[in-house]
Amino acid sequence: MGRWSALLAAALFLTACTTTGGSPASPDAPVVPVPPAQPAGGAYGRLMDADGNSVPGGAVTLTQPFDDNIVLLSVRLVSLGTFCLIPDAGLCPSAHGADVSDDGLWSVPADEVEEGKALSLGGRGLAPEGGLGAFTSVSVPNGRPPVHVPDIVLWQPEVRVAGNAVTWPALTGVPHGPRVRYDVYVVPDAGPGAVGDPEPVRVATGVRRTRAVVPGWQVEDEDYRVTVVASTRRGRAAYVYTAPSADGTGTSTPLSRGRPCSTDRGGRQVAAVGTCPLTDGDLVRHEQVRLRGECSVDRSSCRPPRHTRICVDLGRSQPVRRVVVRSPFDPADRVVEVSGDGRRFRDWRPGDAGRWVCVRSSRYGFSGAVLSEISAW
Repeated sequence: MGRWSALLAAALFLTACTTTGGSPASPDAPVVPVPPAQPAGGAYGRLMDADGNSVPGGAVTLTQPFDDNIVLLSVRLVSLGTFCLIPDAGLCPSAHGADVSDDGLWSVPADEVEEGKALSLGGRGLAPEGGLGAFTSVSVPNGRPPVHVPDIVLWQPEVRVAGNAVTWPALTGVPHGPRVRYDVYVVPDAGPGAVGDPEPVRVATGVRRTRAVVPGWQVEDEDYRVTVVASTRRGRAAYVYTAPSADGTGTSTPLSRGRPCSTDRGGRQVAAVGTCPLTDGDLVRHEQVRLRGECSVDRSSCRPPRHTRICVDLGRSQPVRRVVVRSPFDPADRVVEVSGDGRRFRDWRPGDAGRWVCVRSSRYGFSGAVLSEISAW
């Protein structure tokens, strides 16, 4: 893992932590210039916008997921986000909320700052309805308390989305070093009835330019939210700036959109009943591919049969350059195949021609509502 990805992981980690204690600034507080920081507690500093003003409703969170050596000398770590998928691993430190005054000054009590671990402070304002607001993370070495943390300044550029192109202004007006790298994430619109939130997909990593293209196959022609993250170092401090999210709509439609699908019965492919749920453009909701006479998993008493292969009929044989299979489940033996006649199948390679595009799982199979979409490009 490169250092830019590790810095970003720290910021994402802060957003995922359960926060205890502390109090944010009042959301109704007037915007005023932030005064000089005054020593307080175990760590202290200032939260402000790029003009040096206070942030109504602003909050600051402290976590200490590293020791100083890891932060400052080698931040090539495994993603912190994955640690918290293992609740008993002891690798998920608690997050402590700072007390933030209405004029932008903040402090964390001394008994909530651990010795020997670097300090990672995340600051944010009020998020806009339906989107993500600006978020800034500053990581510094620990020291003799109270530790004066560099200013946490929110980066609030206008991120523009036109079709599948994303542009933003360069990182300015906030503390940063000579080298700035940008990561771009997109989150598809889950839509009504979706269970859980879709995971963000990184479409640009560690770039220095201020433009990125969202691949059409990532979002198809669906609505999505895009977030730009800037990472930099200045002296012994590491900064991660997350800009407010922007909305976009994809402009690409796969070959498979609206095409019928089939699955196996008795050693052959049989057309599924109704409209194929795997080519309908809903990239999140997972649904059952069902043959006539099979029960629906919408009924609690249904025990759906197991299928080995599910196919999408493109209507005619044509080159297939990319296949995207979306599913909350991922059988280890899943294979993508193509077929020209619907009877003989071969493992797919980019550019192979075929009329049928299929996924096969010989060992685990497909039972019930396990796939969300099969998109062929």
